Amino acid sequence: MCLSSAAILLSAVFNGRCDIELTDKACLDTIPIVLSLLDDTTPFNQGVGALIFIAVMSDETARTPLLLERFHITLTHSLRSAVQLCGREDATILAVLCLAQSKWFEILSRQSLSRVKGPAREANDAISADGMCNSIREALAHLFDAVRKQTHAGRHDGSDIRIGAALVTGINPLLNLLAELPQAASTEIGRAGLATILPLVTWPGMSLESRSIQISALCALLSLMKGAHPIMNRHGTKIMIELFALLHRLDNDSKFLNEALTTKLGQADDEVSTAVTRQLCLYAAAVALVVGGRRAEGVLNHVKLENRSDAHVHRCGEIRNLFANLMRASD
Repeated sequence: MCLSSAAILLSAVFNGRCDIELTDKACLDTIPIVLSLLDDTTPFNQGVGALIFIAVMSDETARTPLLLERFHITLTHSLRSAVQLCGREDATILAVLCLAQSKWFEILSRQSLSRVKGPAREANDAISADGMCNSIREALAHLFDAVRKQTHAGRHDGSDIRIGAALVTGINPLLNLLAELPQAASTEIGRAGLATILPLVTWPGMSLESRSIQISALCALLSLMKGAHPIMNRHGTKIMIELFALLHRLDNDSKFLNEALTTKLGQADDEVSTAVTRQLCLYAAAVALVVGGRRAEGVLNHVKLENRSDAHVHRCGEIRNLFANLMRASD
């Protein structure tokens, strides 16, 4: 309780307007406390350290070149280690740690790509774009490994909630950061990313937790297809197969919900979440058709020629129409 109260008071310092020099000093004094908590063996203490860190980094005046130069290596290592250790802990703690790590890499990304003049240039040069990309990819590799272990555990012991937390606050923000960088920065982790994300695209269930995993996985897939586009044509077949499998399941879920004799509590939420997931899946399939090339096209041709289901043929037409819209927009 004393630790929680102290953390709240300390975090409040960085939410008000203070003198820049005082904020800088307070930040440099606070980061060692954060590091001590992150390196603790108690997950609760690690979560408290992450919350304090998020509060500090929310104050833009605290993001000084001196702080980045002095602590960027240590913080990167401590955050990554804390996320690894809490892979099987409470989903809230895992989400806070992943969020802190994502915020940190977002700050490093902006700093490494900015052109700083004057005295701050040396501090900025200490964080190279290549080094930052490598750190993000390493953090993602650890998250992929943790999520795959949770996936093998199925829906037992809160695994689905932990998977959703890791996707929303960890994998998605980091993949998005790499996708915005030049030279296809996600290429090196493209295969591992697909091995982790594609099973989550077809995660079973109609609950909001299941839909959250499916939607988050689709968003992660979109970022990965953008960030690793040079190699996606090799994986066009399996990407399109998984996306079409999800569309088929969503159509069956909608049919089940529409044919239900009685309206259950929360059915409206199920209908909305199913419709949203379907629209996002159609868009992801259109993007897969762009980056997947002939292999992705071959899946749609096979479905159209071999399947007698009008619904499947209709979905193929929707994907092709969205693909045409994307190609027109890129011209």
